[in-house]
Amino acid sequence: MSKTPPPSDLELLRAHAEELWERQQEVFAQAARVAREAGRQGASYARDEVGPRVGRVVSSGANTVRSRVLPAVSSGLATAVALGDRGVREALAGIARARAGAATPTVVVAAPKRGLGIGGWIGVGVGLLAAGAVAYAVWQTLRADDDLWVEDDELPSDD
Repeated sequence: MSKTPPPSDLELLRAHAEELWERQQEVFAQAARVAREAGRQGASYARDEVGPRVGRVVSSGANTVRSRVLPAVSSGLATAVALGDRGVREALAGIARARAGAATPTVVVAAPKRGLGIGGWIGVGVGLLAAGAVAYAVWQTLRADDDLWVEDDELPSDD
């Protein structure tokens, strides 16, 4: 009867390393599957939830610009042009003299406006456009691109 010698420390270490390598490959394969599924679910969520919400916000912002900002800008420009007209200025001065009873003209100081001015609305519009651009970039990042995954090749064994 021939007795086989017990395995050396090097052989035991090699066997453990190979077993560890196999387990790591299984873990990496599972991690790749989980990452692919997360990418698919993220893309689905972005397409079904985030995209429509951003679309509604952008649409709302565009409607606000059309309904409030553009009329305010055109009214302001019309007022500025009218005040530059000499006839309009003389008529306003005449109205002021008539109110004062031909006495010294009264200076009227307007109360400061509260709320968003034209700059605020423009800022809101730019912010909405930026939010839409960020949402689109996120959607492009999270969409499923299965072609980008590269499977690791098995390492050759030293047999």
